[in-house]
Amino acid sequence: MRELVRFKGNRDGLTVILDPEADFQDVLEELEKKLEAAGNFLEGAAVSVDLGSRDLQPGQLSALEKAFLSKNMRLRRVMAGPSGARGVASLLEGSVSVPEKAPSPGVGDGFWEDTDKDIPVIQYRLPAHRHREDLISQEQTILIQRTVRSGQRIFYPGNVVVLGDVNPGAEIIAGGNIIVMGTFRGLAHAGAFGDENAVVAAIRLEPSQLRIAGYITRAPEGDFSSSQQPEIARVQDGIVIIEKYQPGFDRYSRGQGKGGS
Repeated sequence: MRELVRFKGNRDGLTVILDPEADFQDVLEELEKKLEAAGNFLEGAAVSVDLGSRDLQPGQLSALEKAFLSKNMRLRRVMAGPSGARGVASLLEGSVSVPEKAPSPGVGDGFWEDTDKDIPVIQYRLPAHRHREDLISQEQTILIQRTVRSGQRIFYPGNVVVLGDVNPGAEIIAGGNIIVMGTFRGLAHAGAFGDENAVVAAIRLEPSQLRIAGYITRAPEGDFSSSQQPEIARVQDGIVIIEKYQPGFDRYSRGQGKGGS
């Protein structure tokens, strides 16, 4: 099933990417579901919305703003291709034109930002031989160079890598993957915005609770291995499985998981 709304953490913060071809009401409903699933993790966040080639109709921009405001979030800017940017600008009673000069250094290669609007509209252009996916980077990653102790809680919209252990009573919530170069005994939630392809990996996985997107499990008691071979958790056939990590891991291959329900 096609993902209509994707959350990406990048150097500018959190970007929400909307499917440009799907019905807007379907996109809005999925956005509201993902915001609800995130709970209060994103409260107070400023977000950018990437429309792609979507041309917003009257009332749709307000609907997006309302969805974010319901979670105390602020719509920081709108990004779109040429047709989408002009549509948004017309809704804001402005106009968008692509200048001949190079983009401003702070905006990034291939971007132009119209800063005269209350909500900035950013139009990007791509050479014909490039795909739009090349413009959107993969999730950004935060590196934590210490053990995460009981009572500590880490939330990041991209990937989280821990150089240390995650102790019982600690929590890590990530919009992307969670990688721990040690033993994981706390609570993990990868793919917090609904990404079922996210994984949780550690030298030893002994979580009190492990969630990927909307799927929840925990490692069975007494089933912990004494080997130091890394382990990985992923969603397979609607359940979370935990298995030994193999180099060249294919998330769509079938493996022998050690548990999950």
